[in-house]
Amino acid sequence: MRTSWLQQRNRVHNQIRDLLETVNIKLSSVASDLMGVTGRGILKAIVEGVESAERLSWKARGRLRKKEAELGESLRGDCSEFFRQTLEMHLKYYEFLTAQVADLEDRIRQKMTPYQAQVALLKTIPGVDEVVAWSLLAEMGADMSVFPTAAHVSSWAGLCPGENEPRPHGGAPAGSSGAVGILGFVGIGGGPIRIGERPHRTAQAKARPTSKIPCARTAKSRAPTT
Repeated sequence: MRTSWLQQRNRVHNQIRDLLETVNIKLSSVASDLMGVTGRGILKAIVEGVESAERLSWKARGRLRKKEAELGESLRGDCSEFFRQTLEMHLKYYEFLTAQVADLEDRIRQKMTPYQAQVALLKTIPGVDEVVAWSLLAEMGADMSVFPTAAHVSSWAGLCPGENEPRPHGGAPAGSSGAVGILGFVGIGGGPIRIGERPHRTAQAKARPTSKIPCARTAKSRAPTT
């Protein structure tokens, strides 16, 4: 459910960005986080009827204050009443989804109270935060004694030792597809260079596109077993 809501929120984020571009507002070209503190402040001011690009740029916070002039240039658009109403609806939906995700995470955190020791151990893996630890526990369970070795865990997750690339013809490995996705994210995006560069090394050696499989297996093998 949490993943579904985050995906919906992502779509709304993209819809807001595309909507701004229809009136020639290029906020996302200056602000790396469109829905950050500065972005939300500017968007709410637009909804409230502020038209001056200079006044809108005064909403800049943090490092964006150094780009106030550039920010002002990106906000010179032609905002109609219909545009403001549409933007307001998108913002309300985005905030609703954000609140839903936060509420759900609070509920999950309460349910995970008995497993705080396991969560703390999983967070020692490079790239694993609290939410990833919850997901791994949901996929693998809290009792690691059922897996004699790390290789058995990898095999159960469909990440058999030595398998450095996805199966041919799109065949899915037997095991937990959820665990593969989570660990692939950890290995490529969340881990240190020594994990994250593994798919590139594999690709260079085989002259094939990069693969998340070796990274996922590396992250899996580092999961604490106690």
